[in-house]
Parts: sequence; structure tokens; C-alpha cells
Amino acid sequence: MNKFLTTLFLALLSIPLQPGRAQESNESAPEKEVPPGSLLYLDFQNGFRDAKFGKTPEEIGGIEAKGKDFYDLSTRYSRAGDELKLNDFPLNYINYFFYKNKLRTISIYSELKPGSNHNAKPDGFTDFLVSLYGNYTNVEEHLSPEKEVRTYTWHTRKLTLIYKNTVYIQNNSYWATYDIEISDNFLNNAEKNEAGQIKAWEKTKTSDGRTIN
Repeated sequence: MNKFLTTLFLALLSIPLQPGRAQESNESAPEKEVPPGSLLYLDFQNGFRDAKFGKTPEEIGGIEAKGKDFYDLSTRYSRAGDELKLNDFPLNYINYFFYKNKLRTISIYSELKPGSNHNAKPDGFTDFLVSLYGNYTNVEEHLSPEKEVRTYTWHTRKLTLIYKNTVYIQNNSYWATYDIEISDNFLNNAEKNEAGQIKAWEKTKTSDGRTIN
């Protein structure tokens, strides 16, 4: 019996390993680089600069809580070390919104006042965003002699980017604001659903605080 087991053990040792099986790993392959110029690049970036959606404040680092929304569902953060410039335009601020401690929205704001270095009728970011993410998915325009509002949307299954350019026209001079908002659709929708549930519950409350069953 011992001789049989010894023979079987030696036979198993002689069987060659299949190529590539000996060094299998649980590590996933690095994500393939995506060049700018299409909506694929919006998903590939998955955020703004080093701030990626789904990360916690601790994972992003260097950010400070500034306040909560009306229903206490999201917390707004800012970061003192952010470079407040985009496409050679100065930025007023960059805000980060976290839902359930995960980054769900990045808000970027800039304004152009009369007398600035940019004298042309301002639209500081449309061409820049098109160069990054391709042509926008949708555009809405609301135009009047005093104000022109254009809202551009880039939308994928994963993310949504909304850029709102508002131009105020006074005595042939221009003053403009620029709002760029990038959101994780899953986290954004989850927060909206939770806020909707709170609103529905509040409608059932009586004036003395009791709830109607």
C-alpha cells in the first residue's frame, strides 16, 4: 500500500503545470486609457482632478465640511488647496457634496464681471468641455434682451455633467456666470429618492406634529 501511494505521489509531481495558471492573481487589470473627445472620457475621469465619485472625504483628503443640505442628506465640503483656475479662467469656488459619506456631486462656479481681462461676449467653457467630452447630449436656451441662459448637458448611464452659462447684458457690457455640475447618477438618484420619501412623510404631519396613518 505504501509503495502504491509513493508511486502515485511521484506520478502527480511529474504532471506539468498549465501555462499561466501558477501565478493567477485576484488583482484586476489596469483600466484602459481613454483619450479626450467623447462621452467615454467623462466616465473614465469619474470626477474632477483627483476627486473621484464614490470616494470618502478621508480618501480624497484635505477637504473641510462646510454645511449640510435642507434634509441633512448631503454634506458640502471645500478644499483650501484647490487650484481655482480652469481653461485659463479663474474660479470662485469648487464644492464637493457627499451623500452617505460618498462623493456624489462636484460643483464648479466662476463669474466674469465687466472690466475683466476677457472682453469678448463670454462663454468660457462650452468649447473646452466639447473638446473633452464630445458634443453635448442636450442644450436649452432662454434668451431675452437682458439675459441669455444656455444649459448644456452631457449624460451617460454613469454620470451627468450640466454646464449653465448665464450672460447679463447691460449697456453693451456683459456680466456672466458659469456653473458646472458633475454628478454620479446612482448616488444622486438615491439621494433624490430619499428626499422624496421625507417630503411625502412631511405631508402626512399635522400642525401639532402628529402623523396621519
